[in-house]
Amino acid sequence: MAFLRSAQRAYERSALEARFENFDFNWESKFSLAQISRGRLYYTSGFVKTLEVHENYASASLKIDDETEPYCVIDFDGGAFTLRGSSRDEDLNAACAVACMYELEELLAAEIPAIRPDKKEPEKDDKAPPQSEALPAALKESAMPLVLQFKLKREALTFTAFWKTPKGLTAAFNKGTSATLNSAEREKIVRLARLARKSHFSYNGKSHVCEDSSSFAGFVNVALPQWRRYFEIQHSDDLEMLMHGVKDVDVDLQLELDEDFNLRPSFSGSSGSFKLDYDELKLLQGRDCRCRIIQNKGLLRLSNSDDK
Repeated sequence: MAFLRSAQRAYERSALEARFENFDFNWESKFSLAQISRGRLYYTSGFVKTLEVHENYASASLKIDDETEPYCVIDFDGGAFTLRGSSRDEDLNAACAVACMYELEELLAAEIPAIRPDKKEPEKDDKAPPQSEALPAALKESAMPLVLQFKLKREALTFTAFWKTPKGLTAAFNKGTSATLNSAEREKIVRLARLARKSHFSYNGKSHVCEDSSSFAGFVNVALPQWRRYFEIQHSDDLEMLMHGVKDVDVDLQLELDEDFNLRPSFSGSSGSFKLDYDELKLLQGRDCRCRIIQNKGLLRLSNSDDK
């Protein structure tokens, strides 16, 4: 019997468990950046209307803004998959598949903890000593710590995920890594995928990247403390500068006389207790009120009066 969720998703228990146990968490690397971007737009815009998950395939139907209603079918063979679509436009088919995979990730994150049956205990031997009904915590399946290393770059906030093993850190999304994970570790990866998407991070084949500078402060202040409940977070001190949000920079113009008594303009910037030199100001110029990360100074933008 199929389970229905929000009148849009249909799946069988065995099918969802099969997808969970064989899910390729590096699946985004199979698509181009343009296809990923387009598929993410379909997913976040709510264009996916139905999702059906079976043991060997998943299908999704979408309704796009232009009233077209494409659908796609993803055939699974273990962790590998192939794509079929209703359109002659292969990029559209691929984007639909990306949206379908995002929906599937969200479904796994939401439903797997609830529907996975408890493992049956072995039949008791009447001669065996009595045991507690509940399994001791030490006997439950344990997971390696998942370490997220954050880096603050000029245009983006990024993190790279690693498993902490007895031999050191191992990249979490290396090819073939997912096949060696136990169920508890796979749940961590599914949770990370869902939380990263919610915080505007996308995977580029190596790291997760967020280029929406307007969301940085909210992520560091609100989301990141929640992430610490599930993952080990590592970052440099400059990440903490984002907690203060966006700082406006005022531009100062000074006129100076050169040795030939010609007037030459000199620009500098200031925000609170620190100053910006001309080269730093040039990084902010022409960004249409958008923010930019300036090393050792935080998230800055030109004030409205100085933007032109």
